[in-house]
Amino acid sequence: MDTKLPEEFRYTIVRRKPGLGFDIRGCLDWNSSSFIFLKNDNDAIIRIRKGKELIGQLVIKTGIDHLENGNTCPLLEAWIYCFAIKPEYRKQGLGSKLLRRAEKYIKENCPCNCIKLHAQKEFENKLIPFYIDHGYYFIDIDPVCKNEPVFFKAIENV
Repeated sequence: MDTKLPEEFRYTIVRRKPGLGFDIRGCLDWNSSSFIFLKNDNDAIIRIRKGKELIGQLVIKTGIDHLENGNTCPLLEAWIYCFAIKPEYRKQGLGSKLLRRAEKYIKENCPCNCIKLHAQKEFENKLIPFYIDHGYYFIDIDPVCKNEPVFFKAIENV
């Protein structure tokens, strides 16, 4: 699992701080921002920076799996949200390294059995092959989240 970045880049990891929210970029548009709270101890934001410039990021949230019938599954899962690389830095392998770094973080820090993520509708033609190439399996369409495809990877496969 290659997570090593080129020399001019570095990872930063932001962990949960009670009551403190974080501004994140690029959920759907790199120039827009959203505000997010990290609720669980193992939640994190992993970012790639070049100097002070933010190049890419993703958010890791952990929790209990909520089933359609209203029940919950006792197996913990990790969700990857807001995964984005600044447009001018795409197609350089940074998205792959960031995803692998997130998988490593989840495996080492979260008592989870699986990782799930969405392919945003606006980018699904590019994201679906990317996730499949990284060992994720399509499992469902999420009606709550704009009918976006949901992908799954077992932790034992990380």
